[in-house]
Amino acid sequence: MREALLRRNGDLCERIRRGDADEGPWRLAVLSHLRTVTLDKLEVSNPGLAAEYRDRA
Repeated sequence: MREALLRRNGDLCERIRRGDADEGPWRLAVLSHLRTVTLDKLEVSNPGLAAEYRDRA
């Protein structure tokens, strides 16, 4: 599972580098994914800040 996740993250990074996320619906999907992942990590490392961010969003 770890290798599959690393491979998918690598694929995502490559597509971003190529410019696939510069515009269009895929851009919106990438931004949504990155916000979700970042907020999930923030919930673990700093729940107070995560709650503050959620309150502003």
